[in-house]
Amino acid sequence: MPDNNRRTVIEQHVFRPSRRPTIPLPFGARSVGCTKISKGAGVDIDPRNAIHVFWGLAGSGAFQVEDKQYSLAPGQIMFYLPGQRHHYWATSDSWLLRLMSVDGEQAVTVFSAMGFGKKPWDAGPCPEDQFKMLERQIRDPTPAGERAACAIAFNILLRAAGGSPSGGPDFRVISRSVDLISKN
Repeated sequence: MPDNNRRTVIEQHVFRPSRRPTIPLPFGARSVGCTKISKGAGVDIDPRNAIHVFWGLAGSGAFQVEDKQYSLAPGQIMFYLPGQRHHYWATSDSWLLRLMSVDGEQAVTVFSAMGFGKKPWDAGPCPEDQFKMLERQIRDPTPAGERAACAIAFNILLRAAGGSPSGGPDFRVISRSVDLISKN
């Protein structure tokens, strides 16, 4: 068993200044950050009312989602949906993750329309530049800042989904939502 003094979780998070989106958006960017977990350490958090997205950067780890366990490697993403308990831990010496959370009335609808499942998703290299832009915008409490953060979070999800999803009724709703966000 690893020495307790060597088990560490280092988290750097930036949260939206308001608890809920302050303007009517399909969803809002709630938080963004980076987590580094050493082997033998983990995170256990009560359910939240947001979708949490984790993007593997280096090392590997595991997620417990309901009664199933999943491994996550670099270039893969994993999600916790609203109401799911967060339990994840490092399986390599060091595990580095990017994360963001989104909330709002249409967050689950947008997420589902992109076709994400409950298992890890091969998403490719993490768009670090987008996460850094989101870190800057999420601090802006103005309506323009919230819209910009929403658009960046949406772009990150699109990137994770592998580009533009196929056209269909759900995609048209998302496309209209993005147009409204951009215009307002």
